[in-house]
Order: sequence, then C-alpha cells, then structure tokens
Amino acid sequence: MHALLITLAVFAGLFVLVCVLAGLAGLYDSIFYPHGHEVSPEKVRAELQGILDGVDPYAIDDFTSGSRIKDPRLEAIRHRVAQLDVEFPPESKGQWCGSKGIEVIREYVRELEHETAA
Repeated sequence: MHALLITLAVFAGLFVLVCVLAGLAGLYDSIFYPHGHEVSPEKVRAELQGILDGVDPYAIDDFTSGSRIKDPRLEAIRHRVAQLDVEFPPESKGQWCGSKGIEVIREYVRELEHETAA
C-alpha cells in the first residue's frame, strides 16, 4: 500500500513539475517575444511540406502548437492549419483532416514556394 502511495506521489510531483515548466516557458515567450518569433516564409513552407510528406507523425503538432509567428500572414496560415481538422474532418481513421484540408496545405506550400522563388 505504501509503495502505491509513493508511486502516485511521484507521478503527481512529476505532473506538477511539467506544468510549472510549461508555464515558465510560456511566460518566457511572452516576455521576450511579445509580438511573436521571426520565422521565414521558407521555414513555414518547409514545415508544411513536412506535414504533407508524413515522415514525422508529430509535424502537424510541432507546427500548430509552436510559438506565435511575428508575420501576421504566416501566423494566419499557422492558425488556419491548426483548425483544418475541424473545418475538414478526417474521412477515415488515422487521418488528421480530410482531403480538402490536405489540399489547403498544398496550396499554402505552392503559394510560399512561388513567393520565395520570386
């Protein structure tokens, strides 16, 4: 019984520690980057291409859960991509969003590719 209580206390302590660290990271971000991070259109295009390639199963989470982007247009892209699963629900199990949502990401990649090439 004591071992169970100790185990639960350790897990609860780790949970609290992770929450505190996440809060501190958010506070650091809001103090030192109040208007968002400088991110190039090329980097956003590369991250979106990574989502389409499907090599990294966490690519969508990394992109949508990241810090705010200073450029309002790129931030709008990040925000829209984060909502694609609601706008275009998955059509089958294992998908993040529907095929129309994937096409939206492809269009952003083409747009950013064209922009960085010009």
